[in-house]
Amino acid sequence: MRNLFSFLIIFLCLATCDSDNAKLQFPTVTFSNATQQFTIVSFYQHMPMYIEKARQNRHQIDRLYKKHVFNPLWNDFASTGECSFLANSLKHPIADLEGFGKEVEALARSGAEEIVKNALLKASDVLPGPNTTVYVQAIDPVYKKYMPENLRTGIIAHTFGAGKIFITIDPFSPNWENQLRKVVAHEYHHSVWISRKFETVNFSLLEYLILEGRADNFAEMVYPAIESPWTNLFDSAKERDVWQYMKTVLDVRDAQLNMRMV
Repeated sequence: MRNLFSFLIIFLCLATCDSDNAKLQFPTVTFSNATQQFTIVSFYQHMPMYIEKARQNRHQIDRLYKKHVFNPLWNDFASTGECSFLANSLKHPIADLEGFGKEVEALARSGAEEIVKNALLKASDVLPGPNTTVYVQAIDPVYKKYMPENLRTGIIAHTFGAGKIFITIDPFSPNWENQLRKVVAHEYHHSVWISRKFETVNFSLLEYLILEGRADNFAEMVYPAIESPWTNLFDSAKERDVWQYMKTVLDVRDAQLNMRMV
């Protein structure tokens, strides 16, 4: 009877640990600046588990991605943010397991967390804000297929809400370290703005342009020597044509329009 009881306890523990709702623990770094506390979560260090399980069970990749990647991100971090809808773009499984695995390995050796830390401290010296957590993840390699080469920075980021920043990194992209610094400053401004001014996610195009423009201007102020590839994307004629169209839809409230225009 004692052996049977012990077996049941072990079985229940294993079942609980493997459940879709199990709360996972990730490597973190915590530090402070004046009255603010910062936490950097190395989310990518959990990815080898997803990669290995997905390699063994390709036909279950959707379920495995949801269990090991999206659900932990959503349940523990994104869901309570004012702009949690941005996490919808992360629901599609990462299918290039070989490329993703190489990125995870390179990111672990890259010192990205130290770059994020220094950028947070520098930005918060200029603009104090809320306690902030940054999740660091390897980027989905598919972005190289859809992102024009002249616009690739190696960084894609979202601010899910006040104090909630999610950054994905391609450690093989040229100059990603400098771009990471500037992206951290940009997203940090979003975080501070949300903590002070947020009312609704239903932005008009004009409101969204101002939101992004302020964040980019702040990043330029903090890192004036780092140039973003979109700064000189259009010549004057193209810029004029785009602006002529944008002026006709500035009052439109449509998230898809905003993403296309900015």
